[in-house]
Amino acid sequence: MNLQNLFQKIAIGTVLAFPIASLNVASALAGQQDFTMVNDTDLVMVNLYVSSANSSSWGRDRLGSSILESQDEFFVEFNNNSDQCWWDIKAIYEDGTYDLAQYNLCETGVVRFVGSRGDYGPDGGAFWSNKY
Repeated sequence: MNLQNLFQKIAIGTVLAFPIASLNVASALAGQQDFTMVNDTDLVMVNLYVSSANSSSWGRDRLGSSILESQDEFFVEFNNNSDQCWWDIKAIYEDGTYDLAQYNLCETGVVRFVGSRGDYGPDGGAFWSNKY
């Protein structure tokens, strides 16, 4: 094999490997905490908050001006490179009730709230004593 053929093979191998490396970098930049929120309740979800379990504030409403109808789903995308896995999720429904839970979003890609109403009333009182 002559030197020119060797350089051509190296150049072709590098060019072919570049798209694969680019995909890996893009995947690494996507938040490992991305998830699909499924509204399996009988109510319309009007607000959805996702906050690090270490945070004392909820931040912005992930639904924005949208709502999440009963039996619909909504993709929540993280645009960061955080390695935080535990997140608090709060869904508020049209009747003022809400669900509140904590998930390890590094291990699950789907969060599903179920039932005929939220587990908590508008005044913050729990309908169920064994929530956690």
